[in-house]
Amino acid sequence: MRAFASDSTVEKWLPAMLSHPHILLSSTILASTWLDMRAECSGDSWRTALVKAETLCMINERLRNPNTELEDATLMIILHLLAGEMWSCNEKVLRVHESAVARFIFQRGGMRSLENRAVVEIAAA
Repeated sequence: MRAFASDSTVEKWLPAMLSHPHILLSSTILASTWLDMRAECSGDSWRTALVKAETLCMINERLRNPNTELEDATLMIILHLLAGEMWSCNEKVLRVHESAVARFIFQRGGMRSLENRAVVEIAAA
């Protein structure tokens, strides 16, 4: 786990990741982009492209559902996607995801309205 997070982050983030299948599945972006980086891919591998596409589908599905659109889990999935985009360094795509995070937090009523402290810390970072 040292490649992805500190012990503190793992202690806080892992229980949240295990709380919903979408969160766990979206976290595979981190591993896939890390493998791309280690393989010195100049862009996304077919695997990473597939994981990102599936994650975008999950996000869109959650945002269309009034019961899940503003859940912490939805924000966690968006944060995973944002982190997965950092290797490609596409500023336009990164700004889209950053804007989505900011809009989500605003719609929820600010950082204090988030329930999971790990989500708050990662979103603030």
